[in-house]
Amino acid sequence: ATMASPAPSSTKAPLSGKGQSSDAKRRALIDRLSNAVLGKKIPEDHKLRNQAAAQGRRGNVDNAAKLYMQAIIAHGPDDKSLFVADSYNDLGCLMCRSERQKDAITYLRLAVTKGSTVVGNADRKVACFEKNLAFAYKSDKRPKKAVHYYRRSMQKYASLSDHANAGEAAYELASLLNDLKAFAKAEPVARECLKHKKEIADEGQIQVIPTLCLLAAIISAPEIAKFDESAELAMSAMKLTRATSKTWSSGSKDQEIDQVNKLILGVKRGRTKFKKSSKKAKGKKTAPSATTTEGGGTNPGGGEETKASEEAAAENEKRIEEWRRKKVESWESGDDAMRKKCPSRPELDVWMERQAQKALAALEAKSK
Repeated sequence: ATMASPAPSSTKAPLSGKGQSSDAKRRALIDRLSNAVLGKKIPEDHKLRNQAAAQGRRGNVDNAAKLYMQAIIAHGPDDKSLFVADSYNDLGCLMCRSERQKDAITYLRLAVTKGSTVVGNADRKVACFEKNLAFAYKSDKRPKKAVHYYRRSMQKYASLSDHANAGEAAYELASLLNDLKAFAKAEPVARECLKHKKEIADEGQIQVIPTLCLLAAIISAPEIAKFDESAELAMSAMKLTRATSKTWSSGSKDQEIDQVNKLILGVKRGRTKFKKSSKKAKGKKTAPSATTTEGGGTNPGGGEETKASEEAAAENEKRIEEWRRKKVESWESGDDAMRKKCPSRPELDVWMERQAQKALAALEAKSK
């Protein structure tokens, strides 16, 4: 059996605390200091967003959502500021923490769209929004979408030489691909993750250990069968665990050592099983090779089916963009029904995103 990838030592969710991101806390503190020290009046949109964050911390999710939307409406159509994108991101992360994944996806997609409009696609903020969106898709059990956004986030962070965040995104992506049994795609991502981790810490640091274990688990899969290297990586993880044992709590250290021991044992069993199956397979005709798809599973005979599904997805997105354009035109022309449904432009954006997600989910379900 293929070894499952080990859990990371610390998987970061999009939010810390009870529903407020560290960015939101920092912004609220800056506003309070500006008001107290400089005598600077906090703008109404910032005040509303701070109130929304406070409601989120108390667990009043619906009140927080209303206040976030009021803040976005009060801010107005300012295309030069990240205020709207940040607010959608905070709201999306709050929904993710509250296990309202569909709402989280809606707001985080808007954060990505608005952020890209303001600062361009290659910005660190947009990479952060995409990583949060990937987490929401993963939580909503939509792995193909999660893979797509983790990859985009990883590539953006890497292009900015942000090795810490690139390493995090790469680890999540490699873990997800490993869970989907897309080992051939997981291997290069795990190797890139290890490269980023080594850029920010030498091999004696704890944070390298989960990546070594993950890569060892991936390449011990029968499809790759690099058992010698896998065993070496597992042994390196064991040595690092023992070398850094002073920094671990007793329970954590024992748990980590036990996990690495299981990995080493799994690699040995996998090697033995692979050799036995190879001997049996000698002389037998083999079927055409199958290509592992990004969503797990296999694609007999190659990647034609994957290419077709990607083209279909692009066509669906194109249709939805055309639908959006018409709805915006209708709203801007003063259509009574649209204005009644969505009195403000932010409310129209949220409504359109929700409708688009429903349509895309239905199309995805049909294509399965």
